[in-house]
Amino acid sequence: MKRFSFLIILLFLSSLVGAAELDVHGFAQMWYLYRDNGIALKDANNVTYYLAQSDSRFVLSRARLRTNVELSNVVSFFGQIDFMAYQNNVVNPGDKNDVYSYNLLQLMDLFLNVKLHDYITLRFGQFTIPFGYEIMRSPYDLELVSYSLVVGNGHRYYGRQLGFFPYLRDTGVYAFGDYKGFNYKLGIVNGAGIYRSEENRVDISKDRDYGNKFKDLVGRIGYNHKLFSVGLSGYYGLRDAYDDFDANRRFWRGGFDLTSQYKNIVFASEVIFGQDEYKTVKAAEGKIEFSPHFSYGTYVLLGYKFTDLKLLPVVRYGFVEPDDSIDDNEFSSVSAAINYYFSEFAKLTLAYEKIIPVKAMQYINKDGKASDINLQTAIMQLGVNF
Repeated sequence: MKRFSFLIILLFLSSLVGAAELDVHGFAQMWYLYRDNGIALKDANNVTYYLAQSDSRFVLSRARLRTNVELSNVVSFFGQIDFMAYQNNVVNPGDKNDVYSYNLLQLMDLFLNVKLHDYITLRFGQFTIPFGYEIMRSPYDLELVSYSLVVGNGHRYYGRQLGFFPYLRDTGVYAFGDYKGFNYKLGIVNGAGIYRSEENRVDISKDRDYGNKFKDLVGRIGYNHKLFSVGLSGYYGLRDAYDDFDANRRFWRGGFDLTSQYKNIVFASEVIFGQDEYKTVKAAEGKIEFSPHFSYGTYVLLGYKFTDLKLLPVVRYGFVEPDDSIDDNEFSSVSAAINYYFSEFAKLTLAYEKIIPVKAMQYINKDGKASDINLQTAIMQLGVNF
């Protein structure tokens, strides 16, 4: 029902157009996608357990419609939907017991802004998580089509989710404002991501929890200068905590971001790190232990705008260590792209990315030899903004 709520509210707000300023816009991203992932993974007994075939197809990646309504000098509304199919739950593709479900119409953003003071505005609803630099950016504005490896949205290595913030969005409330270059965003969110924000139950018969008793804290404090922007971010929460016992399963994130667009140079870099507590059941000893696992990652993006040619070539290097308690667990990525801007409303992007695990999984080639699997993706994107 949630995905229809936006349409109902949009129709209602459209009826107020005589009394309010209504702005409707959006964007679309059309891809030609080529992916070379190998043939098939083998387990220790040389048995295929997950197909990893290469891919080549045309894709309508996003088709989004946005509306922004200024109801008064104090209250404003923003909503965004995507007409493409979105995965309704994050699961492991290698697990036969996990089931994918899709929504044809996906609610991305739906929030109300209430301005209390020149420096204090409250935002209620569903929104991008106020953490770091890249998470807050629109996919249309990304110079390399995809988010970085350390953020993780869209990055998997054969069923394993990479990065710290694959969901990008959550539901809650936060306050934001700025004063003479200094800015802040501080809030409380569910901590479950948009795909699970409506789940709040426990199915004991299936031994699966969907509870969300405790809320998460998130925020960023930054400073904008004419030459650069810098920010510090933090996140503290609990994993699937539906009772006081699981409240011991804490996790936190920290981040530092630095960006600059001095003259024609484009530079962006983030460092994200954090710690998760994992629950270990020791049945023989009759006890349960919570052990901390530390993770960290970074990316560096560099580009140069050729204004006369309307070109922006960029390169990016990324790295993430999902769990420092496991040897040879790191992933790195190398990305490059060329952006050609037809106008302020359209651009063409040619992008390439390769994800390189330190300890790669393998596939068996046609000659019967084992080869490492490094994910390679090439995308030609036509983006239209209106």
